[in-house]
Amino acid sequence: MQLDALRDVSALDEHMKTNSYVSGYAPSQQDAALFAAVAEPPPSHPHARRWYDHLAGYTAAQRAALPGDAPKLAPASAAPAAPKKPAVSAKKRSAPSSGSGDGAKAKSPRKQKTPLNFEGKTAAQIKRMKSAQKAWDEAGFETSAEEEEEEEEDDEEEKDEEEEKE
Repeated sequence: MQLDALRDVSALDEHMKTNSYVSGYAPSQQDAALFAAVAEPPPSHPHARRWYDHLAGYTAAQRAALPGDAPKLAPASAAPAAPKKPAVSAKKRSAPSSGSGDGAKAKSPRKQKTPLNFEGKTAAQIKRMKSAQKAWDEAGFETSAEEEEEEEEDDEEEKDEEEEKE
């Protein structure tokens, strides 16, 4: 589907019924460009709203760092609403410093991440999920020491469960 066609909220909502992003399984510059070119969708378009709220969780710098080539789209006629504060979860991620000099690290929308659940998934679905995870990690987000420990514990638990099954 043409990116310009998705500027229509109904077309965007229809597209997002079966897609998480404009194209592919990870956010890209196409998502960032479309986000900048559309106004916040009304609640009557829940799929477009979900996508918009997800992209609003990124800072402008994080959206600019997404992979891909940035397509040219005119900005939205109405300014997008201020991004909502993402829900706090136990998992925390931090993005590389934006170089603003204040020493603070930008918060990543990754804190909304839930662990990948492969139960009941086909091999193709697992491959896509892992690919999206890899793309996210390659975008430059760092894992906190606390989360690395949690991930190691999860890996050990999974290994123990696999050994018990054998």
